[in-house]
Amino acid sequence: MRVEQIGGMARAAVILTTAFIIPPSALAEFGPPKTISPAGQDAVRAQIAMAADRKALVVWRASSSGGNATIRVRGIRPDGTLGAIQTISAPGEKVDFPQIAMNGDGAAVIVWERTNDDGTHVVVQARSRSANGTLGPIVNLTAGHKSFSPRAAIAADGSAIVVWQRREGAHDFVQAASRTGFGTFGPSEDISTAGHSGFSPRVAMNRRGDTIVVWQANTGAATLIQARARSAGAAFGATQDLSTPGSNGGDQPAVAIASDGSATAAWVRYSGTVFMIQAASRTGLTPFGSATTLTSHGESASGPQVAVNAGGKAVVAWFRLSGGQQIRASIRPTNGAVFALPQTLAETTSSLPQVAINGDGIVLVAWQRTEKTTSRIEQRTTNAKGGLNAVRVLSRGGQSAHNPQMAMRGDTAIIVWQRPDADGVTRLQISEGL
Repeated sequence: MRVEQIGGMARAAVILTTAFIIPPSALAEFGPPKTISPAGQDAVRAQIAMAADRKALVVWRASSSGGNATIRVRGIRPDGTLGAIQTISAPGEKVDFPQIAMNGDGAAVIVWERTNDDGTHVVVQARSRSANGTLGPIVNLTAGHKSFSPRAAIAADGSAIVVWQRREGAHDFVQAASRTGFGTFGPSEDISTAGHSGFSPRVAMNRRGDTIVVWQANTGAATLIQARARSAGAAFGATQDLSTPGSNGGDQPAVAIASDGSATAAWVRYSGTVFMIQAASRTGLTPFGSATTLTSHGESASGPQVAVNAGGKAVVAWFRLSGGQQIRASIRPTNGAVFALPQTLAETTSSLPQVAINGDGIVLVAWQRTEKTTSRIEQRTTNAKGGLNAVRVLSRGGQSAHNPQMAMRGDTAIIVWQRPDADGVTRLQISEGL
């Protein structure tokens, strides 16, 4: 995969944009924090997904002293009221790292890891939840060995895919299981190239079922980011290299796909002196184009996140490791255009960005900001032309808040985070708005 070279360095072609501040009154305010997990139980690793009618689901790992963990889910209605908490995993098991995917009608697939008692096997489990809240059976997608880091995606008709990393001895590779409609998941298939190690798979699927899987590959001589794609109802195509192979040719992959199949992937690449954020895009169902570097000269960065919309607008956000740990983002206005010079959204001590974009082109970025011994959750939006709204603090003062996650549909977004209560129990809170 070719990377554009400018001045001896891998750099993105860029366009200039002017950042300006929108008055806060131009956008609706986020509401006050609302606690959604029960007292007396630690709630961690929250993930959130949202349907077209603004119904949302939050999934998390719950645990209390002296007991095993469970995977739980709670619905948030369009009016902001909370549904009942449902336990997704079986009781008395070691479970962790839940993930959720939800289609526009509200049907969802929830996946997680289950470890056996002696820790020798880790199994990926999945459970479906219908739009009305009915739970399907728990399904084991793997057996034996260790399978972990599951991710899921679901189409409008219920077709779904789950990907994970599987370890057998010293070898890691990427696998997937798929279902058609609301049927059962089929057997696993290998996604990464035979003879190469595969790590950290990420998956994106649009409403019609077009799918892209990206991962970090290790050929033995080099590492790089690779991808495989399939159109709805078809088999996966050949593996495509997205980054140039190197001693650290790619890490931390992320991917997002639009309704027509257009997609953007992003990752971290080490140049030998700095960790750069790179991205590659495709239009429709064509192969990915050349990789471009989004970070500025001399900038070291981590944690890339990607979002795209149906109009072809894309945004990649990351946190800068050099120069004060800022939140930065680069926006591409439409398919075929180039990414703009990055904008700084948060000035210092900020990390863990999350990003979303709606059909109107409004970009929302949330992150965790740390000051001395406490952390808080902040967010910032752009308008459709890229102008920046002022930074807003979502979490309450005096309470440390961590690990934001978010979902957005239309003019509504929900951000969820975790914070300790007065008893030291980790609770989940949300704020809704845009």
